[in-house]
Amino acid sequence: MGDDTRDLQARLDDAESVLDALRDAQVDAVVGRRGVLMLRLQEMERRLRASEQRFTALAEQIDDVFWFVQFAPPAVTYVSPAFETIWGLPSDRLYADHALWLKCAHDDDRARVAEAIDAFKKERGGYDLEFRIVRPDGSLRWIHEKAVAVRDSDGRPVGACGISRDITERRESEQAVRRHNELLAEEAEARRRAESELRRLNESLEQQVDRRTAELRRQAAHLRALASRLSRVEHRERKRLAQILHDNIQQLIVGAAMQIGRLKRAGDPAKVQSIAEDAESILGEALRASRDLTIDLSPPALHETGLTGGLHWLAARMRDKNLFTVNLRCDAAAEPAVEETRLLLFECVRELLFNAVKHAGVEEADVTLVRGDDGRIAVTVADRGRGFDPERVARRGAEEATFGLFSIQERLAHIGGRMEIVTAPGRGTTVMLAAPMGQAPQAAGRPAAAGGAEADGGTIGGRPKGACCGVLIVDDHRIMREGLAGLLQFEPDIEVVGEAADGAQAVELAARLRPDVIIMDVNLGEMNGIEATRQIVAGRPEVKVIGLSMRTEPDVIAAMKEAGAAAYLTKGGPSGDLIAAIRACYTH
Repeated sequence: MGDDTRDLQARLDDAESVLDALRDAQVDAVVGRRGVLMLRLQEMERRLRASEQRFTALAEQIDDVFWFVQFAPPAVTYVSPAFETIWGLPSDRLYADHALWLKCAHDDDRARVAEAIDAFKKERGGYDLEFRIVRPDGSLRWIHEKAVAVRDSDGRPVGACGISRDITERRESEQAVRRHNELLAEEAEARRRAESELRRLNESLEQQVDRRTAELRRQAAHLRALASRLSRVEHRERKRLAQILHDNIQQLIVGAAMQIGRLKRAGDPAKVQSIAEDAESILGEALRASRDLTIDLSPPALHETGLTGGLHWLAARMRDKNLFTVNLRCDAAAEPAVEETRLLLFECVRELLFNAVKHAGVEEADVTLVRGDDGRIAVTVADRGRGFDPERVARRGAEEATFGLFSIQERLAHIGGRMEIVTAPGRGTTVMLAAPMGQAPQAAGRPAAAGGAEADGGTIGGRPKGACCGVLIVDDHRIMREGLAGLLQFEPDIEVVGEAADGAQAVELAARLRPDVIIMDVNLGEMNGIEATRQIVAGRPEVKVIGLSMRTEPDVIAAMKEAGAAAYLTKGGPSGDLIAAIRACYTH
C-alpha cells in the first residue's frame, strides 16, 4: 500500500471517530479543516460527577424518598436513605428484590398500586397515588407517590424515577378533621332531633293538658251536678223514710194504741183476748216494717257474713221484692279485707241490679264474684237485656249526670279500683268491677276467709286439682277473663289452665299448654279471634274452640265457624249454656 493510500485511510478513520463522537454527544466542537479534535470527555465526566454529588447530597438531606428503576431487566437502581426511615427496611433488601416495594403495600391497597404501575408501564406517562404501607413492626404509614418515565436518546422509555412522601400526619389530621366534622354533624343532627322531639313533646304536653283540662272540667261539671243531685236524692230519701214511718209504722203504732185503749174499756174476757190478739198482730206488722227498713238501710248479712253473704241476701231480696232472679256464683276466697271495699262493692252490685230491673227489660241477671290471679277482687254483673250505647253515655252533659255508672266509676277509682263495660244496643250489658283486696287491720283479729289455695287443700289457684277438661280463656278484658275463670272454677270436671289477652298470646299458649277447649273472644286487637282460631286449629285439629263474644252478626259467626270454631255463644247468654258447650266439646 502506498503512502497516499495509508494517509487516506488514516484520515477516514479520524473522520469516523469524529462522527461517532459527535453522534454520541461526546465532543462540543471540531476545530479547523484538519485541525486537532478537541475532546472534552474528561470535563464532561467531571461535571457529571459533580452533578451526581449534588443530587446525592440533596437526596440525603430531605425526608422524601427519591428512587430510580429500570425496566429491563427490572431492578431498583437507586433509592435515597429516607427509604429506610419511612419503610423501616434496609435499602439492600430493596436492591436485591425490586418486588419488595409492592409487597409492603397494605393488603387493601396492593391491588390498586399494582394496577397503577401496570397502567404506567403500558402508557409510559406517569402516576400519582396515595396508599398505605405496612412496616415490619406492623405499624401503618400513608405514602403519596409520584412517578415519571425515564427515556433514552431516542425517546424510548427505559425506566422510571419518582418521589415518595410520608403523609401519615396529614392523613391523620384529615381523618381527625373529618371525624370532628362528623361529630359536629352528629351533634347538630342530635340537637335537631332533640329540638324536634322537644317540640313534639311540647305539642303532646299541650294536647294532654288540654285533654286533662277538658276532662277535669267535665268531671267538675259532673260533680257539681252530682252534688245538686245528691241534695235532691237526700231530700227524696228523707221524704221516703218519713212516708214509711208516717204511712206504715206510725199508723200501725196508732192502731196498736187504739186497741190498747179498747182493751182498757173492755170488761168481757173474750173481748180482751180478741183485742190483745189484734194489738199483737199490729205490733208484729210494725216490727216487720221496721226490720225491713233497717235491713234495706244496712243489711246485717253484709256485716255478719261478709260480701258473699250480703250478695246472697241481695239475690233473695231481689227475688222476693222485685220478682227478679239473680244467678249468683261466689268464690269464698274473694272476701275484701277492708270494710270500705266490701260495702262499696255491695252498693255497686245493688245499683247495677236495680239498673237491670229498671232498664234492661229482663227478669234475671248473672253475678260472679272471684279473686283474680293478681290478688284483686273481680265482680261481674251481666244481663241479656236491651243494652245501650256506651259512647252516648260518655257524651252526656253534666245536666244529665246521675248516680249510676259515673258514680260507680268514681267511687271505685277512689279506692284504686276500676270499672269496664261491654255493651251494645240490643246485646245485653256486662259490667266488670275490680277492686284491691286490701289489708285487714291487725287489731281486728278477724280470721282469713276460707277457700284459699292453702285452706282448700284440693285446688290449684282456686280450681280443682282433679279437673279433666283443660280450658284456655282468651279475652282482651282482664275482668272478663277473671269472671269466666270464677264461673268455671265451680265445675269439678273443668279446669282453667291459662288466660290470654290477645290472639298472638292465645296461639302461643295453645301450643304450650295444650288445652282441650279454648273460649275465644272475637275482638282481640291486631290478631282477632277468627285468625287466632284458624292458626290454632291448623296446628292442633283436636282442640275445640268456642267463640264467645258480644258480636251477633251472622257473617261474624260464620267466619268464626269457618275458621274452625266448634260452637259460638254470645256473652249475654246464660252461663249454663257455656258450661254445657264446654262439656259437649270435651265429651265429643
